[in-house]
Parts: sequence; C-alpha cells; structure tokens
Amino acid sequence: GDKLKRLRYRIDVWEEDLRSYLRKLDAENDAVLLCGDLNVAHEDADFWNPTQKSVEHHAGTSPEERASFKRTLQELDFVDAWRRQNPDVSGVYTYWSQRSRSRPVNRGMRIDYFLG
Repeated sequence: GDKLKRLRYRIDVWEEDLRSYLRKLDAENDAVLLCGDLNVAHEDADFWNPTQKSVEHHAGTSPEERASFKRTLQELDFVDAWRRQNPDVSGVYTYWSQRSRSRPVNRGMRIDYFLG
C-alpha cells in the first residue's frame, strides 16, 4: 500500500470537495447517484480481515477514511444501495491484491459503491 502518504489530502481536500460537489448536485436535481471505486471499505463486512490490527494502517481501511465515508453518507443522507439490499452479507468484494494473489482465496475489499 501507500502507507497512507496521502491520507490528509484525501480527508481534508478530496472528500470535502466531493461532499461540496454532491451537495450542489443535490440542490439542482431531484436525485443524485454516485457510482464508482471510492477506495474505502466502509463497514467491517466490506473487507476480509477487519479484526486484524494492521488494517488501521492501510489505505482503504484506516479509521479516518472509514469515518469520513460515514460522514459523507450521513451529511448527504445517502445510502449504500448494495449494502441496503444485502445487510448481512460478507465475503463479496470488488478488489483483490494481485501481488498477494488474493482473489483465489477471496481476501478482498468492497470499494466500489452505488450511493444515493
């Protein structure tokens, strides 16, 4: 991983800009849907090893990224459409490390979302 070198930028700049843009869209439209690779595993069920202490120091699973994602959902009154339809499902991921050959053993993260 990138050892969280860009964490402050992500939290303080990128996500703030994203929230601001989404608020603008929401004010101008009846509905807003954000889809894509957001590079964060929001809930414990969204990655294969949430109880491992080291995940706090990896991009996509840091407490700061997860809290900021939660803040986005709350402030914009958005829901994670897939999780809403599958509240108790785990082991369904959209990213697996190629370096560590994680896909065959399903050690992944769900980092792609449909939010609205």
